Amino acid sequence: MGQPVPGPGRSPQLEAFAYTTGVVIRSYSPMPVQVAVSNGYGSTFSSFATLRNGQSVSQSLLTGKRYGYCFTQGSGGGFLGTRGCGTNTWSEYVNGVETPNGTPLTTSVSVKIW
Repeated sequence: MGQPVPGPGRSPQLEAFAYTTGVVIRSYSPMPVQVAVSNGYGSTFSSFATLRNGQSVSQSLLTGKRYGYCFTQGSGGGFLGTRGCGTNTWSEYVNGVETPNGTPLTTSVSVKIW
């Protein structure tokens, strides 16, 4: 869950949910969400995408590798700005069998306004 940035306004309740098909970012705020991704522990974060409500973007990742991500949403529309970070390791199963680590997997990041 994102942490509000000090200032006037309501908390946007920015949350990220990881599913097998990708990450869904949910917020009450109508402001765009900036997404940054790192290529593993100790790697720097690089800008990945800026998404508005209903938009999504796909990315190819490797299974078994830990990725870091940060989401930032500016203040506006009566809401505080907020940011949150986390990590995720992706895996994929085919017919009940886990694919080997290092297998390319296409995932998506999408934004939904509540």
